[in-house]
Amino acid sequence: MKAVEEKSDKQSAKDYEVIAEVTTGFNMCSEFDPGFRSRYSTAFDAWGGRNAAAYKAFSANPKSAQDVRDRMNRTRERTAGDDLEAQAKREAVCARVKAVLQ
Repeated sequence: MKAVEEKSDKQSAKDYEVIAEVTTGFNMCSEFDPGFRSRYSTAFDAWGGRNAAAYKAFSANPKSAQDVRDRMNRTRERTAGDDLEAQAKREAVCARVKAVLQ
């Protein structure tokens, strides 16, 4: 029974990480590109529907909203600037999000 619980805990942690990463990325890409949200909101909603149980558990976690804010702040710091490197980092964030949503 303990092995089943451990496997469930590992899956829950993995689900949390994926939900947090995609949610953070979607929000960041919406900041980077004002049209991103309108272009990808349907795909984001569909992805959320496919992952409804994990998304519900994530949303119920009292730490998740702060975690996303913290992740967004770290992403802003990591992708700040107008140079090509910063632009490439922002594009990489959005490419990962788009790949998950499609």
